[in-house]
Amino acid sequence: MIPFEDYKYYYNRYINCVLGVREQEFSIMNVSEEEKRNFFNYATGTKLLLMVAFIESNFLTSSQMKKLRKFEEIDGIPDNIHQSLLSSFIYIRDCIAHNPRIELLPSGQNTDEFLKIIEEGFHFAEIQDTSIIIKEDAIHYLHLTIRKFFEE
Repeated sequence: MIPFEDYKYYYNRYINCVLGVREQEFSIMNVSEEEKRNFFNYATGTKLLLMVAFIESNFLTSSQMKKLRKFEEIDGIPDNIHQSLLSSFIYIRDCIAHNPRIELLPSGQNTDEFLKIIEEGFHFAEIQDTSIIIKEDAIHYLHLTIRKFFEE
């Protein structure tokens, strides 16, 4: 596992600098408002994907990850991490990996649990038709979650 200071310097800077796109760059392109929204949603989703992958590879075992993917509670992670929220971010990461439009996965236990959490007030994303729209504060929440794993 890398030290927390290295995470802050390299990983967080990487996802914010390399994947950051400025809206003014669209002014020279013929891009509709809907295309802009889709692009920014995918860019935010890509950041989310990288942050969840970082959590998975540095703090979780494969069996913990499998249980979280099924929205099951696990032992061995800090008590102040909300596991159902982490499971929801893992679900979104899986959706991004399957489709750049970030659509819900086929009906099943994971999708049903995710939709239940959305209905209960998961405010880091919303559902429009079958697409997941990620809100900007999702990245901040994941960064805070990583800090909790580091106990910082």
